[in-house]
Amino acid sequence: MSKFERYRQAGRVLVCPVCGGGLGLTEEGRSLACSAGHSFDIARQGYVNLYRGKPVNEYSKESFRQRQQILEKGMYAHILEEICSFLQEACGSVGTDRQPFDGGGPLLTLLDAGCGEGYYTREIAARLGGCGLENAAKPEGSCSLDLYGVDLSRDSVQLAASTANQAGGSASAIKWLVADIGHLPVRDGSVDFLLDIFTSANYEEFQRVLSADGYVIKVIPGEGHVKELREAASSQLHHKDYKERKGAAVFSENFEPVLQKTVSQTFAVTPEERDIFIHMTPLLFQVDKSKVDWTAVHFITVEGQLLIGRKK
Repeated sequence: MSKFERYRQAGRVLVCPVCGGGLGLTEEGRSLACSAGHSFDIARQGYVNLYRGKPVNEYSKESFRQRQQILEKGMYAHILEEICSFLQEACGSVGTDRQPFDGGGPLLTLLDAGCGEGYYTREIAARLGGCGLENAAKPEGSCSLDLYGVDLSRDSVQLAASTANQAGGSASAIKWLVADIGHLPVRDGSVDFLLDIFTSANYEEFQRVLSADGYVIKVIPGEGHVKELREAASSQLHHKDYKERKGAAVFSENFEPVLQKTVSQTFAVTPEERDIFIHMTPLLFQVDKSKVDWTAVHFITVEGQLLIGRKK
């Protein structure tokens, strides 16, 4: 699927960030535009910038590439597998009142809010298929996913789009957007699965865009997340234990919990991999890393608390 054609269905989900009108692919097929004339070009890499504010690049391009190395090595794959397993089970219970899409089941929208380098969005597409691709191979009546990856950082979205283009297949159907997840350029009630993985959340906005029978899939760091690094830097940490309970409580205040599960795995790491973890982990952002002896860290635990909920 071409970088332009993937946006053919985008009008059912996206709205203009300037006026709120519906967005659609223009006749020449190289940009998205609303009826008021606001137009947004589809970039060479296949993403669209719908953010109207000052560019935000909290992390460097190199840091995104380093994070991608860790993700591609499979050190977060155990969390991905849990998410994919849930999606496979849940697809049959969402959008059952909608018209079938492309001769199969309903077309369901999945939006990864704070997608970063696009790892989870891309891998979900590879496992479950994307809109307009591989539908003939799916069981009759099964749903199709219309996938969106959204992040405020243009650098991360560029990397996500480029990597998806190289991967091809279902990943080439993903729509990549530079946008603020606190003010999503998305129609009310248009998202069936909203992912928010290891990033900040705006639950009021999530409530707005989530469909009546949709799910929010949130992952927060578990109590044991990168515990080896936190132990090494303990003298500089004010809170030596990771307080994940507060995050789970806030989630439950906003959504009806469906599943809460801790997913954990410990990995042997090389010095290079350890250094990437040290610099990518927000827990250590305030630590003077030059004053910590990291040489004794040979294993790192990646632990997430999976929180899944629906509208109350």
